[in-house]
Amino acid sequence: MINLLNKYPESIIRIEGNCDPRDVDGVINKSNMELSEKRANSVMQTLADSTKLNKGQFRTTGFSDLYQVSQNPEEYQLDRRADIFITPQRYIMKKIFKGRDFEALMLNDNYVRSLVDSLRVEAAENNTYTTVSGFPEYKVGPLDVLRIVIWEGRNAKEYIVKVNVDGSISFAFISKMMVQNLTPTQIANLLIDEFSEYYRKPNVEVSVVEYNARKASILGQERDLQRADTGPGQYPLMGKTYVVDFISKHGGPTDRADLAQVKVVRANGRTFFLNIYDAMFEGDATQNIILDDGDIVYIPLLSISARKFYVLGEVRNPGIFDLTTEINILEAIMMAGGFTDRATLASVAIIRGDLTKPEVAIVNLEKLIHDGDQSENVEVRDKDIVYVSRHFIGDVNYVMSQILPSLSTLLLFERAR
Repeated sequence: MINLLNKYPESIIRIEGNCDPRDVDGVINKSNMELSEKRANSVMQTLADSTKLNKGQFRTTGFSDLYQVSQNPEEYQLDRRADIFITPQRYIMKKIFKGRDFEALMLNDNYVRSLVDSLRVEAAENNTYTTVSGFPEYKVGPLDVLRIVIWEGRNAKEYIVKVNVDGSISFAFISKMMVQNLTPTQIANLLIDEFSEYYRKPNVEVSVVEYNARKASILGQERDLQRADTGPGQYPLMGKTYVVDFISKHGGPTDRADLAQVKVVRANGRTFFLNIYDAMFEGDATQNIILDDGDIVYIPLLSISARKFYVLGEVRNPGIFDLTTEINILEAIMMAGGFTDRATLASVAIIRGDLTKPEVAIVNLEKLIHDGDQSENVEVRDKDIVYVSRHFIGDVNYVMSQILPSLSTLLLFERAR
């Protein structure tokens, strides 16, 4: 374990089971919890001393006398159950959920930044455009058609020029000029230098009249308006193009489109999963990426990627469930087969939102079941995670350490399915 932690210091690790049979402090402890906590702390201290980790990354849990393994005083002192959790960062807590005294947590900013780095949308350039003097401009490529106007005083000469497959153009006095990946402004400046030999103070204008070099495709639930530039298909990129603008320009999503699960696949295989609904109606810029040459935008059918929620922990059938109608937390747990005998009803967690900045609510279902307190019967939303703990939850870090391994396994099986 020490070698593992030294090699992979960012691991999230759970040690669960019996500590080795040796005395702790050489005294008889008053309770199983006290003994198991001492054993857990002993293991934690050894790991902390032998690695670069600090104690703030460790969480330990001791078991109460409810789970005694023996009534024999000598055996009672030996193998005592304890859990140890090791996390890369300490979570930062803040209050959320207006109207309720819930607790939320956020991961360390550097950790979050590394997770969402792929969603940085304001790049200065890509294969389709670049920024010139603060303005985005299209990069010219093979098969594009340019309109070049050369002014000398009030006289103008116009040329329609197609870019060759090697990225060059030829016309008038220009035998061959490479223009691939140059913008119209940059091409105009090059032509001014070239025509200075033939014209007095020439003024050159360059514009693109046909965009053929840079393209992106859109598949799935895109509306076909019986126009050539709408519906599923491949369309030219004309510069800096956001995915929402691209979808809207070419017909917009159908009524059956799942805007929360839009997929963008890059030519290099890199994949983005975007919530276009949030981009369009919530102004979330991280969900509105800039398209690049060769991108494929896929809008899935809503019925295929239906809303889902997760139930984990001390339930009889943990797993992923379809959210086809409005349900509350008690109904969600019943869909998972109900509680096990070890469930702690007074401390059930609901995890909501992006796992990089999750919100964690602690619900007391004992009040709901025994006292009829409906304020504890929280509504379950899309992608919520319901976690039924074996112990009372006093630290939300414990919740996350329990959920992440199980959730990763569930998602792996769901993806394979």
